[in-house]
Parts: sequence; structure tokens; C-alpha cells
Amino acid sequence: MRIILTIILACLLSSSAFAQAPTWAWASSPQNISGGNTTVRTALDKDNNVYSVGVFGGSISFGDSTYTSNIHIAIYVTKRDKNGNLIWSQFIGGPEVYSPSSIAVDSAGAVYIGGTTATDTPNATALWKDMLLVKLNASGQIAWRKWYGTKFNDEITGLAIDSKNNLVFTGYFSNSYLNDSLKLGDLVLVGQGDDDIFIAKIDSSGKVFWVRDIGSKRSENAYSLALTFNDAMVIVAGFDGGVTLDNLTPLRSICGVGISGDFFVAAFDSSGNAQWAQVVGGDPVTQQAASGAVTCTFSSIDSSGNVYVGGNYSAANLKIGSFVLPQPYDNQGSFDFWFAKISSQGAVLWAKRAGGMNDDGLYGLAADRAGNLYLTGEAGDACIFDSDTVHVPLTAFEHMYVAKYDDKGTLKWLKSNGGIGNSFGYDIVVNNDDEVVVVGGFSDAALAFGKSVVFNTGSGNGFVAKLNKEGVGVPPTIAGQFIISPNPASNTLQLQTQQAGQFSSYQISNALGQKVGSGILKSQTQQSIVLPDLVDGMYYLSLSGRAGVVTRKVIVQH
Repeated sequence: MRIILTIILACLLSSSAFAQAPTWAWASSPQNISGGNTTVRTALDKDNNVYSVGVFGGSISFGDSTYTSNIHIAIYVTKRDKNGNLIWSQFIGGPEVYSPSSIAVDSAGAVYIGGTTATDTPNATALWKDMLLVKLNASGQIAWRKWYGTKFNDEITGLAIDSKNNLVFTGYFSNSYLNDSLKLGDLVLVGQGDDDIFIAKIDSSGKVFWVRDIGSKRSENAYSLALTFNDAMVIVAGFDGGVTLDNLTPLRSICGVGISGDFFVAAFDSSGNAQWAQVVGGDPVTQQAASGAVTCTFSSIDSSGNVYVGGNYSAANLKIGSFVLPQPYDNQGSFDFWFAKISSQGAVLWAKRAGGMNDDGLYGLAADRAGNLYLTGEAGDACIFDSDTVHVPLTAFEHMYVAKYDDKGTLKWLKSNGGIGNSFGYDIVVNNDDEVVVVGGFSDAALAFGKSVVFNTGSGNGFVAKLNKEGVGVPPTIAGQFIISPNPASNTLQLQTQQAGQFSSYQISNALGQKVGSGILKSQTQQSIVLPDLVDGMYYLSLSGRAGVVTRKVIVQH
């Protein structure tokens, strides 16, 4: 059977308010020899070097270095230059579970990793986890490790570097009504309820300056932390019922029947004193609504001190400040996601949502100096971002996305990437040159990020990828201005170009990058490309012309 592939080149920019999404600059991934891995967090230094931390089980390699976890999962850390070249890699692990949650880099190039471990500590067991804090020096060698914990679960969930290279970190520790305590250095916190929040500041040697507790008779859990230019802190945390932050008006739950948990966003000065707080919660549409949930787990701060937060929600309206976001498109339990901007004084300026009829998630966000907001996560088919949409083939549940919104909350561009399998973005950062770096994972045997292709030989692989600055890369006369329709393709399509001779040749490659077909294009605006017999799957179509090469995914389904 022969398939005719159609590509329609449409002039969209004249009628669209969206800016053109930037092109991929590079992408990289480990070689997963066995098992699987995911890259979960990323950070940048002052020279725009890219640091990433991930979790793996089995064996992986980076360049000449190969690491093997024991029975359970372990941590890997990498440093790449701004062009994606590997500088060093490091392994953090032991006989039990090591799991990372956060990464930060100071001005001297030292790297801090926060998370949990179930080994090497007096309190950690197979059932209960302790906090893990690791410092790597600028060469990637382990400078020190520290463990903190109680007799139950404890975790570091967010950390950041202040202007004096001190480390500020947050998380939670368990008490479970047994009057347990958390010791950091010579300072001791006694829990007030099930789980309490802590915030701590230490110097580069690990000496503790101060630590504070936030709690009630019930449970509170911190999920992220960000710092302003003057070292003020913002945390995002969950609570159940009510909690008091210093002299602020006590916070009260706004969730309704069937909704699990509320969250608060709170700002503190550099000494840990509370300045303001906002509650985020869900409310079922009716008292008979299906059980739902609201999460608020990510935060970022722009150069003016405005705070950006986001998370996911299901089966409820979502309330933040004076804004009420309607229930998800599918009110039967699927997740949509939300995001909002809060002023430096704690006023909610705007709130938005995105989603569709399938599960969609927000896993990372970052603000640039101008207050533009960048999001990443996973999108199911027909996930709606304002007036743009992500489409996913029937063979996959979700694809990763990167979206940019301006400081008023208007969508500027949307970009997704994936193959016949699943992919997701897990964290995102933007440097002072407005270049975006995203990390995550994928399940396909190969996944292309522009001209870079990453490979997967295990159950799943992590990636780190960088986008060019907007307007840099493939010229707009070629990039992003044609539509592959329908895609997946089954029989016949048309090729139409804006100018005769714009493309001179084409090549078709399979998911492993192997050429399966090629040919010469006629110097005319309409023509067809006939492909050889192909089995169902994902392929890459590369069009070559006088301004460069453009590659797009094509899904073949009979």
C-alpha cells in the first residue's frame, strides 16, 4: 500500500494575535541501560549553565560515567553548559530509596539537592522517610550530606539561595500526636499536630541560622519555596481546617463537601516573619458533586516581587482571592490546571485555567524579569489554552507542553512535543536572556526536539531541552507556518507552499532516525509527496529549502 502525504502551508500570522513559538535549540538525555528514569527539577547559574536532577532505577550513563541503583531508586545530577554539552554528572544513592524534590545553585557554582531518603539515618526505615540535603561543590563532588527527621515521614520540598549564598529551605515533619520533635543543628521544633511545616536558613557549611514552625492540631505540608530580590520568602502549602501565621488574620478552609484539602500562599521577610497570605480552595458545584481535589504546588517570583502560583483541580470550582474559576471541562473527576498572579502585597491580580476532557496537569512554572509566565506539564488530547489547543494521537495519553503568557495573563504562544507514546514536562526555568529550559520524561523509543533527538531503551527516559530565544532559529518564512492535516495520516494529503521552490527536497525518517524515504520537490506551490509502504507509527518529515531544514512529526495510522 502507498500513502500520499499532504502538507498545507497556511499564512497564519496575519490573522493571529499569537507570537510564534520559539524553536528547540538542543535536547539531551541519559542513556538508560536498564530500568527507567525521569528528570524532575532544573536550575541555572549566572553563566546560564544548566543543572538538572532526576531519579532512576537500574543503570544509566552520562558520557563515560555509568551509575547503578541498588534495589530501589537513586538520584542523578548533571551540569551542562548553555549549549547542552555535559560538564559533569554525579550519583547520590544507597541501599534504600533516595528521592529528589528540589535543586538550587549558588553564585560559586555549588549545588544543593533536597528530598527524602529511607536509609543511612537513625530514624528512616522502609516505611518512614527522613529529609535529605546534599551539597555538591562546583566540580560536582559531594561536599556534605545532612539528614533531618522524626520517627515518621519528613521531607524537604523546596529550597532557594539568598543574596548572601545562604540556603533557605522548607518542607514538613511528622508528629502524629506523639510529641515528636525535629532537630536542625542545635535548634529543636516540637510538632503541634499530625504534620507541621518548617522553614529554615543555613549557611554554605550547613550551620543553622534559624528555623520556624507552622502548624495546628491537624496537618500542614509545604510544597515549594521562592525568594524575592531582597530575600523575602514565599511558600505554597496545604492545610486542613485552619492555621495561624504570626499576627495575620487566621486562615480558614474554604473547601466544600467532598473536596480534599485547601492551600495557602504566604510571604515572609528574610527573618521568617509572616507578611501576607492568600487561601486557595475548591468548592463542589453541588452538594452531590463527585469527590474532588485542589492542588497548589508551584511558585515563582518576577523582578517586581509579583508571585505566580499554580496547580491542578477536579470536580470543583476553584477560589483564589476574588476570582472563581469554573469546574473542569470534565466534571467527572478528570484534572484541569490553574495558575494565578499575586502582587508583592498579596492581592490576587488574575487567575486562569486550561484543560480539556482528559487529565491535564501543570507541573512547573517560571516567571521572567518582565513578568511573562512560562508553564509546563502534560496535556491530554484537545487540551484548551485560551484559543489554542494541544492535540495528542490516539496512541498516547498525554504530551508535554510549554506555554507562555504575558504579565496580564494573555497567551502568547503554545508549544507541545511528543510521539506515539507519552511525554511530560516536569520543571521549567528561564534565564536572563529569555531562553527557556524544560525537563521531564518520555516513553517513545526516540523523541525529536527540533534537530536534536533523544533515545529511550528502557521503560522511560528523562530529558533536558532548551528553547531558542524568540525569533532565533529557523526563519519564520519556513518555521511554524504549515499545517499537517490530517495527522495521523491514512491516505491522501496535499502539499501547498506559499512560494514556488520554497522547499527543494524531503526526507522521511522513522522513530530511530533512520531514513525510510526521500525525494525531490517540484518548483511549484501545490504537489504531493508519495511515501513507500509504512507500518503504523511515528515518523519525521524533513523539508529542505533555501532557508534551512524544517522537521515535523507525522503519525501514520491505517
